Amino acid sequence: MTTIAHVAFSYILSQIPAAFGRPLSSAETIAVIAAGNVADIDSLLFPIIYPLKKKLPDHHAFVTHTTIGAILMWFLFIFFITPTLPNFADFMILLSLIFHLILDDSSFWFYKLGWQKASSFPQINWLYPSKKRFRVNGEKNPGDIKSILSLYSKARVNLILELLFIITAIALFLAMKQWNNGYFKYIVW
Repeated sequence: MTTIAHVAFSYILSQIPAAFGRPLSSAETIAVIAAGNVADIDSLLFPIIYPLKKKLPDHHAFVTHTTIGAILMWFLFIFFITPTLPNFADFMILLSLIFHLILDDSSFWFYKLGWQKASSFPQINWLYPSKKRFRVNGEKNPGDIKSILSLYSKARVNLILELLFIITAIALFLAMKQWNNGYFKYIVW
């Protein structure tokens, strides 16, 4: 899943509490969006960790893309980022971290269902630190546009899902902006 799709999904997730009468503040929304993307920090660190390698390993194989990694990042959020936020925001942050993993692994499950041809191996090692061996994509992480487009040509369900997340997030953002500006004040009783 691309970064923009993770941002879009995390934003949609951050707006769900508003439907139940508990909208998140701007700081809480930013924290939920950040949590939905923090697992990908390892891909930014690869050039530092592997400075001389031409091909880098897939970042889904690292601890940030595991259940334990998500829980550790959640504790870091609670301790350093959100100590003043209410507990509900902490729960939304945990959901955002877990959904990052679910969305990254969705391509494998779509492959298993026969809906697309990409990702014949699990993307996430859910039982880490188990010794269960798994391959991530069965190949190195694509780095150029041609490789990425080739991968998405085999993962059309993921592409459609990502586009739906992005379009929904934009529509929701615009609707919430209009709602907050008072355009819908006459609709609300």
